[in-house]
Amino acid sequence: MRLVGKLLRLVRKREIVLLIILLAFFPVVVGKRDLRNFMAVSLYFNYPTLIINNIFLVILYKKMQVLNRMQYMLITRVGLKRSKLAVHGFVSLATFVLMMVLYGLLMLLYGTQEITAHLVMLFLIESVLYFLEANIIALQFHRQKQVLFVIIAIIINLGFHYIFVL
Repeated sequence: MRLVGKLLRLVRKREIVLLIILLAFFPVVVGKRDLRNFMAVSLYFNYPTLIINNIFLVILYKKMQVLNRMQYMLITRVGLKRSKLAVHGFVSLATFVLMMVLYGLLMLLYGTQEITAHLVMLFLIESVLYFLEANIIALQFHRQKQVLFVIIAIIINLGFHYIFVL
């Protein structure tokens, strides 16, 4: 777990500022269109589901490129298995933090009224898919730079949004 904490130092301030600016655009982009709860906003609007998540996936892809440059040092120090676990832990922790900030902001802006079982199920599936997409990108650790991983993650994101949600 200490290695995951050290990997968190890879996150730059400008990336955090970019995500904060994107989150600040929520009220402007989505508006206050008679929405009853934050789950409907996170599922049915393109901005949180597609724009913010895809930008986050691209940032994760860039971080994996940095980790690939450091892979021999990591593998030498802690071994292949522990370094892969640390990378997946880093990616999962970063995804969890993004989801908590994203859903927390949506909850503050739009409230929690009229939550249906259908929305809860889609919300849980979306959360699991976020982790799956992030860990697909983490699979590129110890491999050559491959855009295929981020493309697969973005296709899963687009497919879920346009086939199952809309």
